Amino acid sequence: GFPGKVVESAISKWGSRAPEVIRRDPYRLLTASIPGCGWKRCDKLHAELGLPRDANKRAVLAGWNAIREDRTGSTWLAASVVFEAIAGAAPEVADPMRAMKIGVRAGVFRGRKDGGETWVAIGENARAEQRIADAIGRLIRSATAWPMDLPESEQPGDGLPSSHQAGELATATASPIGCLTGGPGTGKSYTISHLLRLLCDRVGQEKIAVVAPTGKASSRITEYLRDQGLNLEARTIHRLLGWAGQGTFAFHSRNQLPQRVIVVDESSMIDTQLMASL
Repeated sequence: GFPGKVVESAISKWGSRAPEVIRRDPYRLLTASIPGCGWKRCDKLHAELGLPRDANKRAVLAGWNAIREDRTGSTWLAASVVFEAIAGAAPEVADPMRAMKIGVRAGVFRGRKDGGETWVAIGENARAEQRIADAIGRLIRSATAWPMDLPESEQPGDGLPSSHQAGELATATASPIGCLTGGPGTGKSYTISHLLRLLCDRVGQEKIAVVAPTGKASSRITEYLRDQGLNLEARTIHRLLGWAGQGTFAFHSRNQLPQRVIVVDESSMIDTQLMASL
């Protein structure tokens, strides 16, 4: 029931050991994020290979998969939700709660209590979230370098941001890290283009990076900036950080980016791991 491309992907990852790796633990296809290898297919293969259905590891991975497939955008889920997912996906496991605790001890999960509720996250996502929080905490203690003199429109059609747009930008740039939000058509890109024009004059174009999560988004924002008379090329975050494969980047905490200003488009699309790296 697996797509044919899984064979090539598995051999690419594990070489001639691929059959042995998969026979021993079919869920390796799932945790390695091999395309076409979801929970149901891997669990079916696990059963067909006659592997123990009451294994705690199976239950842990059922919970891991439930968190991974959550579509709310949350790093943390209520422990009761994860518990129910384990009980539903691996009913042969006698004690789903024990399996969840084993997952916490093994670092697969991380747990915490907040507001009288117990919450569970995938361990690596919780660690990435903490890296984001630590970085923001460090950066917001530095002096803000955003220009505070964005020109405002005095009459319709003069090509300048409205007083509302300038005011929203001032709020977003009151701290070294800020977020300019608004619905479609409210002029976010237009307002940012004026900010970038000021920054090009003051810090230099080479000290500015404009990035987006995808190649399509970076191409779109590059075209827009060119239409606004700005010779800035937006890049993907992977390209900015120097993707080296296997989850590593050329730029990191010990080899920091040379830019002084980074503007990120479509930031709601960025996953926790990539945002932590950025």
